[in-house]
Amino acid sequence: MTMTTGEDVWRRETPHVLAALMRRFGDFAACEDAVQEALFDASRQWPSTGVPDKPRGWLLRVASRRLIDTKRQDGARLERERRVFARERPDESSIAEAAVEDRDASLEVLVLCCHPSLSPDAQVTLALRAVHGLSTEQIAALYFIPTATAGQRISRAKTTIDGDGRHFPRPSTANERLPAMLHALYLMYTAGHSRPNGDDLFDRNVTFEAIRLARLLHAALPDETETAGLLALMLLSEARRPGRRTQSGELVTLRNQEH
Repeated sequence: MTMTTGEDVWRRETPHVLAALMRRFGDFAACEDAVQEALFDASRQWPSTGVPDKPRGWLLRVASRRLIDTKRQDGARLERERRVFARERPDESSIAEAAVEDRDASLEVLVLCCHPSLSPDAQVTLALRAVHGLSTEQIAALYFIPTATAGQRISRAKTTIDGDGRHFPRPSTANERLPAMLHALYLMYTAGHSRPNGDDLFDRNVTFEAIRLARLLHAALPDETETAGLLALMLLSEARRPGRRTQSGELVTLRNQEH
């Protein structure tokens, strides 16, 4: 599996697998670690065995086993939970995995990442990492901060969640966490629209995903003008994208783009 393929799998599958694990175990830090370990296993196995027909189900099974194995070592209570999960009938597991395959959980994880105990910057940073799969380097470039600082921000966010019971409380209203969600989507689109490094100015996978999530958010909250405004801004920027560079790859100034 190439690095590009690995990044695509992370962006596409992580929110769904992470959401399924969080619904079952309720521990963000442990669930995220389990997903990362599953992706690492995939990077080692898939080049020789091929990508599974249902990569999301494969990742969910591997991550669940890793998480259960970790929890098994944490005490008698967690051991009892492991035995409960171990007694699941195969058909029940298949039904659960099929549900995860068919469900888009991206917005759900985005909402959960906007944890009320976190600062606005920490909420957005965590969402960019967990929902959008942006690297620490990409997040640092968006905030114009050192990579180490971005990594520390992510670590502090997880520490704060640890102190709050390692669980994500649900919002009391549909738009309670909307500002942080919109901020995360805007920064995600920015990351793809103006890449800070690399030969290509655009990352269409990132901009496409940002627009897709903005459409989902607008559909969920059709009366929110800020959501509609963000989606309109993204679509306008995307429509102007072909005019930002010449055929030779040089940037075109905004004034010349208008002509």
